[in-house]
Amino acid sequence: NSLVLVERGSSGQQRMRMLETIREFAADRLRESGDEEETRRGHAAYFDQFVQSIRPLFSGSRTPEAMLLLDDEWENIEATVAPRVAARDFEPLVEIASATWRYVWLSDRVRDATAWMPFAYEARGELEPRLRGELCRIWGSSLYQLGRYEDARVALEEAVDLLAESGSPDREAWA
Repeated sequence: NSLVLVERGSSGQQRMRMLETIREFAADRLRESGDEEETRRGHAAYFDQFVQSIRPLFSGSRTPEAMLLLDDEWENIEATVAPRVAARDFEPLVEIASATWRYVWLSDRVRDATAWMPFAYEARGELEPRLRGELCRIWGSSLYQLGRYEDARVALEEAVDLLAESGSPDREAWA
């Protein structure tokens, strides 16, 4: 028996994961070492880069491949959210949400994947106009799917205005 399990992910790629007791033990040792924050930042940076690297796959025939890759790594991507919300570091979250929105929508993950957005939406004035527009677009779309139509309309109208100003005609059309 191994302490590490080898599996095939949705994308067919080989993946490894630790048994839960081993993961918990390693997390405790990491906390004790004092390197937890640095490790979290490195983990987040890796998955920020990962998401941006597969973003181009979503606009062509490789969309199914991108969806499977995101499916394999979604738990890792979600693990970057809570520390960033706590630090009010919304910019990378908006970038990730923008890059993964098609996956979130089509995988029916809107409710879970957007739990942080009310906090970012309240602080949207701190974001540059392009990101503020993206946040309003995605949050408005989420609100619509959740049946909050009037709130969705307000967010989407703000998105259209911001995205028209920031020169993102493709994103303005999505809003």
